[in-house]
Amino acid sequence: MFGDLSTRRALTPAVGIVLLVAIVLLIATIASYMIFGLSDTNDPAPEVAVDLIQRGDGFTYQLEYHSGSATLGNKTELLGVVDEEVLHSEDLRAGQEIEVIPIAEEVKLIWYEEDTSYTLHTFTVDAVPFEADHLCEWAQKEINEHHDLDLVDGDVLVCDVLEEIDLDPGVTSVDVDIDNATLVGTIDTDGDVNLDDATVTGDITTDSDDIVITDQSEVYGDVVAQPNTNIDIDGDSTIEGAVVAKNGDVDLDGVTVTGHVYVDDGAFSCSGDSTLGPNEEDCSEYDSKDPGDY
Repeated sequence: MFGDLSTRRALTPAVGIVLLVAIVLLIATIASYMIFGLSDTNDPAPEVAVDLIQRGDGFTYQLEYHSGSATLGNKTELLGVVDEEVLHSEDLRAGQEIEVIPIAEEVKLIWYEEDTSYTLHTFTVDAVPFEADHLCEWAQKEINEHHDLDLVDGDVLVCDVLEEIDLDPGVTSVDVDIDNATLVGTIDTDGDVNLDDATVTGDITTDSDDIVITDQSEVYGDVVAQPNTNIDIDGDSTIEGAVVAKNGDVDLDGVTVTGHVYVDDGAFSCSGDSTLGPNEEDCSEYDSKDPGDY
């Protein structure tokens, strides 16, 4: 009996050592979690003062950055506008602004960290200028099936054509025809462009034969013809930008162009009740500019 008791007492120090080691490891684990866990905590959301202000044309808005310590750029997105990543190519600081086009009644300025996000501001748009009927996926399907793009009957397409389109092999020289419809975006194509009672919110560029704009169409950007492309604009249409042609003709009849007209000597025709340039000159007063100065 005494022998058994002696044996049991001899085991006690070993058990104590094991328990001590376990306690030390537990404390070390907890301490490590606290130290490294605290170091992984995300920074708080930056405080910025911004406004979303509607411009006079009715569909473009200005995101105005009044004050704050953060730079609005790659860490931010603006949900509810045409280009949600519009700030990614910017380095927007306090005192600066950027133009956007809302497509939703609620626009959110989102700040992203590695594994979380913050809503910095939520804006309410009183009247959404354009409610999208189609997005780029629809346009891509139409172009790849028909090798051209027709937008009609009051529809609104939100897309940069063809910048955001993946063309199938063999699809080239895509003609774009917009009749009584709206493109919220740009056009950059190898085919002809025809606008009839249409609205385009961005630049138009093509190196095909013709750009024809008529019947009170509105373009809120530059109309640029690559060499050997002609531009014909009439029907009380408005270009809120420049008109540019090199080695091509420009024919304007009863139109408004708020920017300059860049065209080679002898290739410019202007008639009707036209208003041209920043100084709002008529055909007899206005002197076109050298395309090389564009």
